[in-house]
Amino acid sequence: MNRRTQHLFIAVFLLILFLLLLNLGMEKPLDHDEHQFVASAALYARDGLLPYRDYPYFHQPYLVFIYGTIFQFSDRLLFSARLFSILCAFATLTLVFGLFYRRFGREAFPKRFLLAAGGVIMLIGSPLFAHTAGLAWNHDLPMLLTLGAFLLYTRAIRRQGGILAPLLAGLLLGVATGVRLSFAPLFAPFALLSFFYRQTLPRNVVWQLPTLFAAGFSLALLPSLLFLVQYPTAYLFGNLQYPVLNTLYREGLGYTRSMDFFSKILYTLEVLVQPGNLLIVAAALFFAFRKAWIGDSRRNHRRPEVFFVLLLLPFLLIGTFAPTPSFKQYFYPPLFFCLLAAAYGLAEFPRESPHPQRHLTIWGLLLILFSLYNLPQFPDSFRLSKAKYWQPNQIHRLGKSVGNTLAAEGPVLTFAPIIPLEGGLAIYPQLVTGPFAWRTSSYLSGEERKTYRMLAESDLSEFLQEHPPAAILQGFEWREEPALIEYAREMGYQEKSLLMGKRLWIAPEESN
Repeated sequence: MNRRTQHLFIAVFLLILFLLLLNLGMEKPLDHDEHQFVASAALYARDGLLPYRDYPYFHQPYLVFIYGTIFQFSDRLLFSARLFSILCAFATLTLVFGLFYRRFGREAFPKRFLLAAGGVIMLIGSPLFAHTAGLAWNHDLPMLLTLGAFLLYTRAIRRQGGILAPLLAGLLLGVATGVRLSFAPLFAPFALLSFFYRQTLPRNVVWQLPTLFAAGFSLALLPSLLFLVQYPTAYLFGNLQYPVLNTLYREGLGYTRSMDFFSKILYTLEVLVQPGNLLIVAAALFFAFRKAWIGDSRRNHRRPEVFFVLLLLPFLLIGTFAPTPSFKQYFYPPLFFCLLAAAYGLAEFPRESPHPQRHLTIWGLLLILFSLYNLPQFPDSFRLSKAKYWQPNQIHRLGKSVGNTLAAEGPVLTFAPIIPLEGGLAIYPQLVTGPFAWRTSSYLSGEERKTYRMLAESDLSEFLQEHPPAAILQGFEWREEPALIEYAREMGYQEKSLLMGKRLWIAPEESN
């Protein structure tokens, strides 16, 4: 098979992969976690409002400006934000494919291609990937950036030096941290890696690599640090104190799943025993977690990837276990690196094992088992030809219907701010996070709520007396919405049915 035909096979596979990801991301129902990221970016794009300063924000700030820049060119907010996440997931999988393809460069093309494609197929069909990838939240972008940092830094170790690769690796991981704080612990293994190879690296390189990496990391985090300096109270609350309040809120509901160390371990086992996830973890355990790959830095100084992956995993798990409660999407980064560990470990077996084909056969059996379990699920939901049914397009139509219903200007009161924003309407910045700020505001004093620009149920009547809503949108958060409905009824708002079973309460002067 000539090189052009090989490239055609790869291009067709990647095109199919992109279409699968596009379908996966666009078919998912609206997740309430998406409101914070999309709505905050829309407020920045339209009115120049900033996180921490003008509204509560419970993450690192970089995604506000990335999505906000995209929204300068598109009024389809959820669609364009999800498309960006899908492209990030696709780029990440393309890197994974390229990594497999390069590591098995000694094999003939059919086997090399199948190993690379099989590794990617294992990943896209795992329940963790299917749950996390493609939503408008802060998981796909930092995963892409972290994988890029990993590849650049291992390249610098293999080549025993260099300036650009470690500097860029630091920049990428710094931006990833500026999108999601749980990637910050990875600074430590990156900074320490060269010291594990100090016997084989030149002395100046042992210090040069982490220094350059730290410089890039610090430079990338400067904008985030500026927010910390300018708005220290709100910044620290959003990134460190709010998670504590969220835990208190869950405890108040009697929620017990993954709330303490023991229940988190049980939840982790529950996530990992799902066959699509378990196969990837099992492959990592079998092919990578072996003494031969981590014991001798002299022998492995030209191929540090397996050791580096295993060094990274405990620090990735810090970001997985630190938030309370734990959720499935927090296991997304460890899943990727487990697959990388399996790939690097498997690629080393032909050099060390007397039976290399046996291990390739085991890998093939794992892929077959995985395919039998997961792949039949894909065709059932493949509706690329019916884009009007994609969730972002339905949400956009819902937003437009709200906008067309209201004649007068005024903000819409809702815990689903994406909807009115899709219709070109205004929202209350205090509720830009959807239900999340409202849920925890009762744990703060009135003065603290003013400082953090949050609203509690006890503040609602007084606040709305000065800033009455043109309408109240319900049908998204059943625990939180009764207070809004009660206000609507007391003030004589008129109820109207909308698309998708949602309800809109219109101000009396609007309904006349």
